[in-house]
Amino acid sequence: MLLLCKSSVLAVLLLHALSLPASALAVGLGRRHRRDVLPGPKGCDVFSGSWVRDDGSAEAAYTGYKCPVIDAEFNCQLYGRPDSDYLRYRWKPASCELPRFDGADFLTRMKGKTVMFVGDSLGRNQWESLVCLLHAAAPQSPSQLVSADPLYTYRFMEYELVVSFYRAPYLVDIDVVQGKRVLMLDDIAENAQAWRGADVLSFNSGHWWTHTGALQGY
Repeated sequence: MLLLCKSSVLAVLLLHALSLPASALAVGLGRRHRRDVLPGPKGCDVFSGSWVRDDGSAEAAYTGYKCPVIDAEFNCQLYGRPDSDYLRYRWKPASCELPRFDGADFLTRMKGKTVMFVGDSLGRNQWESLVCLLHAAAPQSPSQLVSADPLYTYRFMEYELVVSFYRAPYLVDIDVVQGKRVLMLDDIAENAQAWRGADVLSFNSGHWWTHTGALQGY
């Protein structure tokens, strides 16, 4: 459920943002400005709400059986999970209603754009789920997957839409100094080359900062 829900709401928010006026969208840019959120049509805090059961559709947005990019370890159905209720939840903001995600509309409106997720495995899960949502909307549309760690790219050829994931758990660069890997807290120059030119960027980081010993990345 984590993979589907978090990425579904991200995709819905992204599509919703394309149709929101700037004044409405701005309220979600900083949690410290929540007191400025206006209820109803004048504004919507999309980050305040709850998960509710989604009974508005006969089928789940996508399944692990049909999506070409879900990693096996995250594919619950592949390993025999018998229930499917965990696929039927949607995010409901407290002060407004989000439109149901429309993959075909997303593909059309984002034609020629590049959407990139940058970060750790959470960002990768979100990338996979957005690709799954879009693939479900156009399963016969020509596509291309290129996996060349740290960059993974899925192209919807007909729409000239690129959805990518760039693995950078710390976001900042790691350089080799006197034979040792050093985390450069004030430098993203190398990693930034990968996401330069992207139209939409989603960053995440945090999980790997607390690892030590053999699991530490620097």
